[in-house]
Amino acid sequence: MKFLCYNDTWRELNGIMERDQYRAIGGRLRAIREGSGDTQEDIARVLGITRKAYGMYESGKRRIDLNDLKLIADHYGVSLVYFLGEDIETNRIQAALRRATQTLEETRKRLEEVIPYPGQWVWLPLVGTLPARYPEWLDPEEAEEFYPCSVEQVKKRDGAYALRVKGDSVIERRILDGDIIFVDSKRQAQPGDVVVARKDDEVVLRIYNQDAKGPYLQAGNQGYPILRSKDARILGVVVGLYREKA
Repeated sequence: MKFLCYNDTWRELNGIMERDQYRAIGGRLRAIREGSGDTQEDIARVLGITRKAYGMYESGKRRIDLNDLKLIADHYGVSLVYFLGEDIETNRIQAALRRATQTLEETRKRLEEVIPYPGQWVWLPLVGTLPARYPEWLDPEEAEEFYPCSVEQVKKRDGAYALRVKGDSVIERRILDGDIIFVDSKRQAQPGDVVVARKDDEVVLRIYNQDAKGPYLQAGNQGYPILRSKDARILGVVVGLYREKA
């Protein structure tokens, strides 16, 4: 079972709104924030993003994610339409938002069934498969599939993404062919961590360890050679896993 992060809804809204309207949304974000005495850092923490990223929302230089806009609306106790305004085909936008809200509620109920932990979650973009040639993955902004991950698992959302595993290189760690893994590129690898590493023009999945000769990467399956740190560069640490039900 996979989850899609409201791309169809955003495509519809994006067709309605031009760049000037995104600036208008940014102006409304800034007005309600300043009127409440909050700083950009305060709202960035609510969203789990950097202050710079949030500042781009307010300046209209970056399209705000529907999920982030709803988090801000809930934070201030206002409706989503407050930020979109009454001047941009209100009825059409409200209809799209109602559909998005319904989708969000349906997704929340599904998450309660498949995620064994409480708390806040984020959608991580599926950017490619592993192993793979480097670079072959999608830019996160171009991803069409997203998977839910607890915010407690990722250090910074901007540096996290999802990959689909092919093969059995770390089967001893219960990572199977077809699994979706969550990767945090900001996390420092520790002995025993499963990591994504680049060797020449190939990206592989390995287990990070150290011995008297220094750091090395080994497979969780026989038949794969050990890689020394001079032969490979760590791209990120695996912090979670999602397995679709059969």
